[in-house]
Amino acid sequence: SCDVDGARVPCPSINTFTAARDAKLDFVAITDHNTITQLADIAAQQPGFPKTLLIPGTEITTFTGHANVIGNTAFLDFQLGSPRLPTLAPLLDQVKQQEAFISVNHPGLPSGEICMGCGWTAKDTDWSRITAIEVINGSTLRTGGAEGPTSGIRFWDNLLKQGHRLTAIGGSDNHDATDTTGAKQSPIGKPATVVYAPELSTKAIIEGVKSGRVFVDVAGTPGATLDIDAAAGSQRATMGGALQLGAGETGALIVTTSNVPVRTRFTFVSENLAVHDSNPVPAPPNSGQKASQVRFTLNPGATFGYIRPEVRDEGGKLLLLGNPIYIRPR
Repeated sequence: SCDVDGARVPCPSINTFTAARDAKLDFVAITDHNTITQLADIAAQQPGFPKTLLIPGTEITTFTGHANVIGNTAFLDFQLGSPRLPTLAPLLDQVKQQEAFISVNHPGLPSGEICMGCGWTAKDTDWSRITAIEVINGSTLRTGGAEGPTSGIRFWDNLLKQGHRLTAIGGSDNHDATDTTGAKQSPIGKPATVVYAPELSTKAIIEGVKSGRVFVDVAGTPGATLDIDAAAGSQRATMGGALQLGAGETGALIVTTSNVPVRTRFTFVSENLAVHDSNPVPAPPNSGQKASQVRFTLNPGATFGYIRPEVRDEGGKLLLLGNPIYIRPR
């Protein structure tokens, strides 16, 4: 809802579309709670926003968790625990049938009367059928910081440590697009999810997220880039991809970024890997790029590993968060 002449009224969705365009976003997903009534607005308004893709979606709000479905064009059951939806499985079937994907929202939040179901507590979640985790949420970013106690990063990392492959994304969770200064909530585009895709279409964005070649722009910095090129022998992989390592075999990862503050540094988060010191890689003159290379080996006896990059400012504040390269034994 929006403030209009001192009263709170329902926000027209064109406010969201306009704010996304003005924030120089290539796309924005509209995920009203447990409804698809916004689809008519998306269809009607898309021609007026030729450079901003308006992606349909639904926020599934249950008593044991919230999740965004991105790309659905038909109604989804949301009454988890009812005869219509006794478990998550039928919902996940509907998501697959509609060629959409599902992402768990703000999983690090507590769940109670203030925000019923905001933390993810759904039992027997089949993580192999979940595509993404909202690791940076606009509301928790404002109140506790990107890595505060309610951040979703820890929740995501714990799942990665169990061997799951889940794409990290971010979302502003904006409910009033007229608040562009961040006075009451995070503006649209802060944080932003950046997806490597061959074209600007809903299908391509969905496939890009599923591939994992995605990073989260925590500060919402237009033009910032982050990418990975990893190799082991003749194998090559980009962010979200996988490599196989034999006993004693070494892999290498080059992470590259551009259009970020000058005094930034790379950090790496890994599991079940021996990671060697990072070394700067020369960048083309006047390119604005920074690059670094690390080498790694899989720990003896490990059945999986991963390594993911982060970009931080000189004070250690997280600016960009990248998705992993996954490692399996040969």
